[in-house]
Amino acid sequence: MRGVTQSLARGAEGATPDTHAGDLEQVLDQTGEAVIIKDLNAVVTYWNREAASLYGFSAQEALGKPLRSLHAADLSDADYARLLERVRAGRPTASFAERRKKNGEVVRVALKTAPLLDTHGKLIGEITVARDITTLHRTEEALHAAQATLQAKLSADKSIDSILALDPDVAKNIVESAVTGAGATAKIATFDISTGVITDIQSGKIDFAVDQQQYLQGYLPIVFLKLFKQNANTVGGFDTVKSGPGIVDKTNAATVASLAGKGTR
Repeated sequence: MRGVTQSLARGAEGATPDTHAGDLEQVLDQTGEAVIIKDLNAVVTYWNREAASLYGFSAQEALGKPLRSLHAADLSDADYARLLERVRAGRPTASFAERRKKNGEVVRVALKTAPLLDTHGKLIGEITVARDITTLHRTEEALHAAQATLQAKLSADKSIDSILALDPDVAKNIVESAVTGAGATAKIATFDISTGVITDIQSGKIDFAVDQQQYLQGYLPIVFLKLFKQNANTVGGFDTVKSGPGIVDKTNAATVASLAGKGTR
């Protein structure tokens, strides 16, 4: 904290370093990401609230401790030596890594590091910002597994001529890749639309999309109720009024794309 506090203390005339230290700690506690500051020996000098939440060690437990006795305990001697070399070289980095929480659970994190300098520009440590991407990583692994399974099925059974996805992102990011990877000719369709799906309908990668028109289905009943309440209108004579689904294919994809660009589809 010393180098950061001194740097801020110069910025406001009459303010004390202690005041700025308190302000800075409040800011760092509200960042939504784990912020850790360590000296040139990788000993923790600052550990914010999110770091405690992410790794399970309180600030009291972490301060004054080397990283190796905390969340970096699983690092090999060689990896820890490289970490120390990076800190002492003042080299900024961006990477992904696995770290172990206090309870033994392994967490996947995205890391960004930057050198910490004092008011004279001397290197005194390193700032690390960590973000938990465990759920995202597991989701990506599941998506890759789904693509591999589908691709294997398509490769084994060339009689499959069509695939209907229940989600536009699945159609674009998984089904398309599986069909291409298997060298298959199966046609692709999906429920719901996105900008990417509309583009792929226009290019022929996706045959059509079943647009459930959620915006229309959601607001049209409210409009009908408002008209009835304010003006005694009975749209459709109290009978069923069909609001969807609609089909988006090459014949109307350009029109839908234009409307989607305006935010109405």
